[in-house]
Amino acid sequence: MKPEAREKLAGMLSYVEAIPMDVLQAGVPWNWETFPQYMSAIGQRLGVNVGTFVGHSAVRLYAMGEDCSERDATDAELEIMRRLVRESLDSSKRGSPGGGASTWRTSRRRRSRGFAQSRSATLAASSTASR
Repeated sequence: MKPEAREKLAGMLSYVEAIPMDVLQAGVPWNWETFPQYMSAIGQRLGVNVGTFVGHSAVRLYAMGEDCSERDATDAELEIMRRLVRESLDSSKRGSPGGGASTWRTSRRRRSRGFAQSRSATLAASSTASR
């Protein structure tokens, strides 16, 4: 996650997963930017097998910035998302929940534009995962 987007991502995660912000701030080592770096960071602190997901909202935020919940992704941003998902899958050999639940909300309780989009972002990620 880009350093300037960490607070927004934490807010999204706090709201969607019902994790208090103080717990996220204390428990998550925010010293990574890419998924492979994240895997390395958590790998230093865990002694068990861990399966992780590549979060759709996190990928959109990384590729599109602050307005990721407000508009559709451009073709260039979709390509960034494909690259990020491919890189993530290569580093973890896991998948993405891909959900697309219409009930997902931002930290401001607004419906996430990512799930209202015409499935192109989800399909872009899914097509990358199946390669």
